[in-house]
This record gives sequence, structure tokens and C-alpha cells, in this order.
Amino acid sequence: MRIMEGPSVKIAADTMSNFVNKTVESVSGNTSIDKEVFLDAKVLDIFSRGKNLFIEFDKPALKIHFGMYGTWRVNEEREGKTPRLGLQFYDGMINLYYCSVKIVSKETIDKKYPEEIDILSPNWILDEAIKMVKSESESMICDVLLDQEIMPGVGNIIKNEALYKSSIHPESIVEKIPPEEIIRLLEETRDFSIKWYKAKKRGEKIFPHFTIYRKSDCPEGKVTKKKTGNKKRWSYICPSQEKYA
Repeated sequence: MRIMEGPSVKIAADTMSNFVNKTVESVSGNTSIDKEVFLDAKVLDIFSRGKNLFIEFDKPALKIHFGMYGTWRVNEEREGKTPRLGLQFYDGMINLYYCSVKIVSKETIDKKYPEEIDILSPNWILDEAIKMVKSESESMICDVLLDQEIMPGVGNIIKNEALYKSSIHPESIVEKIPPEEIIRLLEETRDFSIKWYKAKKRGEKIFPHFTIYRKSDCPEGKVTKKKTGNKKRWSYICPSQEKYA
């Protein structure tokens, strides 16, 4: 099972990049969008922004969001499963399953999904991330990290690992966290995201890289599991290390 946080979506984009400059010969799938518009469309670029995959054509672009259960296949099909959208090229295919597919403009991508806040982008700007996190001053940091308009690409695994490495309790209120600790948290968030991406590029499983996620013990002792924040997502907490701000 693929866990579709930012690093996994970026891997999907990398894998599909062989189809750039190629033309769609047929389309299939049970999507409700007007998929026929992409017949004979030329792929100009395939890239990720946060948890979203974008396929840019010489026509409108596609935005794909995999959610919790979405998957993808290149040059193969899932037996007995109808794709949400299938794109057939002369020398291969892309099949997308259990995901949201929308038609968007290039202008919408740049406006709604700016590259400089994508946690994996080489153009990620730390100061912009700091400003956006601090703007949620009364929120729990666990909710802010999962907000895709603030930290696109960060999911529950990255959240847990970054909070542990930063020694910050997930229920800490943003305005009570010292500025230097927010900086460290954001740097740890980006570092773990990149570590995950590089591990997947090498063909490694990510689970051995977890320090606290889905663990009952960590180097400092026992781990507590509880649902935190308004989003009620599972947090794995080391009481000996992760302190309330």
C-alpha cells in the first residue's frame, strides 16, 4: 500500500515523467470530468505540489488528489479494477484509482498551489512557512502541520516524526511555542520529508525510518497514542521528550 503524503506523490510524478512530450491516444475511466477533451493532448509537464499531482497539457491541466486510498499504476492495470482515469499513450499508460480528478488551468495551479510553500520544493521558503504557521496563533500545532494551505505535502506520518524530533507536544498552541522552536520544527518537517523522498527513490521501504510513528516505544521510553486537535488524527507522543509549550 502506498502512503500518499507529499514524498509519495512526488515519486509518482517522477515515475510518470517519461510521458512528458507525448500525446494521449485514448482515455478511459469512471471519472465524471469530460475526459474526452484530453484525446490528442500533448503532455507538457508532470509535477507535484504538496499532496496533489498535476499533469499539464497543451490544453487544460489535470489535478489529481489521492486522499487516503488513492493509487496509481504506470504501464499496468489493477486486475478487476476500473480506473478513475486512464491515459493511453503509444508506448505506455497511466492509470489512476480511487482518487479525485479535476480539470484546472495553469493559472489556478500557480495561484492556489504556490511552489514556494511545497515542503519538498527546491524553492521552499522557510520565512514564508514561519509566517503562515504563526498566523494560526490560537491553533494546536498538530492541526497547523496538517493544513494543506500552510504545509502542503505534510501528512500524519511526517507530522508525528517532526514533532518528536523537535520535542514539541502535538497539542501545543502555536503562540506559546518559542520562535526558535518553530524554526526547528519546520526544518525537521522538511528534513524528514526529503529523507522519505530519497529513501523511496532508492527503492527502500519508509517504515524502518520511523522513530515514533506507530511505535509503542521510542529511545526515551514508552509512547502514548491519542487522537489530537480538531482533525482528530492519531498522534504518537513521547511524554519524556515532547513537552507542552
